[in-house]
Amino acid sequence: MDPKSKVEIRGFTARHYDALLNTATLGIYTSFIQKVISLIKIEPGNKIVDLGAGMGRNALLMMKHLFPEGELVGFDISKEMIDQFNKNCSSFPNVRLIQRRIEQDLGYRNYFDKAFISFVLHGFPQKKRQNIIGNVFRAFKK
Repeated sequence: MDPKSKVEIRGFTARHYDALLNTATLGIYTSFIQKVISLIKIEPGNKIVDLGAGMGRNALLMMKHLFPEGELVGFDISKEMIDQFNKNCSSFPNVRLIQRRIEQDLGYRNYFDKAFISFVLHGFPQKKRQNIIGNVFRAFKK
């Protein structure tokens, strides 16, 4: 755990993250994310990286545009979030989640068409934000 990071969610908060976020945003979070997803113009064959993929709610919304041709690779570090993501997205063979810190190398080069980052960057110090953005650019197709 990074003591400067404010996005590492564990315990009760991780197990109930989506419900807590709905409450904190007075129920508008899902419609906001749906609008963002429509604006990034996902095409069926796209490959998308989802940083801070959480419980998979955003992945499920994106899969409406990607399935069955596209691919989504999520990254998260919280065991509780990963367990929920895997449960929620288990019906999609073209979705996977990797447990890895996103400010470290993602292990992909020239692979993804688009990136999705929601409620994550704000929790990192500026230098680590720059690392995350650099990781995304290296992972994008040329």
